[in-house]
Amino acid sequence: MPLRFTRYLVIPTMALAMLAGCGACQEPPPATYPVRGKVLLSNGQPAYPASITFYAKDKPGNDAMALTEPDGSFALGTFAKDDGAVPGHYAVTIEPLTLATGPAKKLPRITVPKQYLSESNTPLKVEVKEEDNVLQAFQLP
Repeated sequence: MPLRFTRYLVIPTMALAMLAGCGACQEPPPATYPVRGKVLLSNGQPAYPASITFYAKDKPGNDAMALTEPDGSFALGTFAKDDGAVPGHYAVTIEPLTLATGPAKKLPRITVPKQYLSESNTPLKVEVKEEDNVLQAFQLP
């Protein structure tokens, strides 16, 4: 009887201890660097409200995103708001947003050409470097 008891108690306990220990083995997230820019419509007006997503093309493959401000500016976040992006190459998409803000605020409706909505079709390509990245404005046609 003691052998059976040992088998049913010790083995699951060891498995739990191993699983708990793996949490300490996780690597810290990769370093990010600030990425700021602006999105403008064809008429020069800010692209607001919109989301901008940077799809990673290099390992470790961490995408980044941001929401545009009323002036069209953005600051990317990967693991937290405005924390930047991991260095590497990205395909960039821009998508208009419809925000439920109530009757007090009337937000403009923007139109973004279809090619900028898809990661596979977007012509926007960016390299994020290990430095403070201030990008040239994205001017949509």
